[in-house]
Amino acid sequence: MRLHINRAAIRFALPVLVVGGLVVVSFVLPSHTRFSLGGLPVGYGYGYGSQPQPFVASLNPTDGQPTGGQSVAISGSNFNAGATAKFGSVPAPVVVNSSTSATATSPPQASEGIVNVSVSNTGGGTWVKTNAYAYLKGVYEMDAFGGMHVASSAGAPVTNGPLFPAKLGRSAVLFSTGVNGFVLDAWGGLHPFTTGSNTMPTQPSNFPYWPNFDIARDVVLVSGTTAANASGYVLDGWGGIHPFGTAPSVTNFAYFPNHDVAKRMFLFSDGKGGYVLDAWGGIHPFATGANALPAPITNFGYWPNFNIARDFALLPSSTGASASGFTLDGWGGLHLFNSATATPPVTPGDFPYFPNFDIARAVRLAPATTGSNPQGWILDGYGGEHEFGDAPPLAPFPYYPGNDVARQLALQ
Repeated sequence: MRLHINRAAIRFALPVLVVGGLVVVSFVLPSHTRFSLGGLPVGYGYGYGSQPQPFVASLNPTDGQPTGGQSVAISGSNFNAGATAKFGSVPAPVVVNSSTSATATSPPQASEGIVNVSVSNTGGGTWVKTNAYAYLKGVYEMDAFGGMHVASSAGAPVTNGPLFPAKLGRSAVLFSTGVNGFVLDAWGGLHPFTTGSNTMPTQPSNFPYWPNFDIARDVVLVSGTTAANASGYVLDGWGGIHPFGTAPSVTNFAYFPNHDVAKRMFLFSDGKGGYVLDAWGGIHPFATGANALPAPITNFGYWPNFNIARDFALLPSSTGASASGFTLDGWGGLHLFNSATATPPVTPGDFPYFPNFDIARAVRLAPATTGSNPQGWILDGYGGEHEFGDAPPLAPFPYYPGNDVARQLALQ
């Protein structure tokens, strides 16, 4: 059962764990404060079964590759020597170090997403830590100088990429493999980057370019494109959408000549079209080739004449006929949007909020997240990554306190 009051979330786990006649519940404030019981963090989760009952307080790290193999430290209490663990429904090898410490190896999963982690005592009960671990291919932050930085445990360090002498970095995008991609500069230049020992992407030869004109705003890749032969689109500040590689031209789109208001762009996986976010919160469909426009967004946050919309994200279930998601404002607020044919998503109650402080920069939804339980992460300008919807925290990430230089969060 979940109750949200004024963005303070009170979560009750059912069935609950009873300790000495006390019902164990968890409380989560917007600052993600965890309360404790007897000095032990309560956390999110629930227990069931007979005694001895284990308790899982935390995992470190909280994310890793879908291929598995990540060593994960589990802290808690009352672990017995024969305890077992599962990530989602998949058993995980685990070594119990003590009654308060165990080490698991994340098992492979078929796809990316967030899973529960459970620990079961032999002859006893089970504790399920909900939304405890994220399977991701890679998470990277781009700074204002175009530098790419690994921003979780799921990715390898960036070994080759751009670094501009001025704050020209505008956006970044990952290939579906999550190991390499492109950085977009303010003039429209596309600069490849890679991680670990992975192959450097081939730079397209036909991307748009406006030397000495700060007008490029976002870049997306066509689904299925490869590092050796990339195709996609660059968005300019006036709303123009420019193909590169073998992507078809855009034939129907909103355009704001001489007004630098276009912010971000989304392309559906079928490549037939998508949406553009403007600075006031307007969301505008566009089509490629001879395809029909996606459904208009009829319900959305809008702030006329106020440049405050910073990013948007569509739910994975969205299609050209039925789309929904969230717009991020500069203060960290999340605002639902949907087409007339789509059910409005539930707005999370635990997102970060910085009133009157324009510092929120990017929002990313977790893979496989749903409108009834949306989960994801928000990037602030100092590099901080803030989970919402009970998503697990991502770490480690770069942080620049007092310096508004983080610009984009690239996630696969």
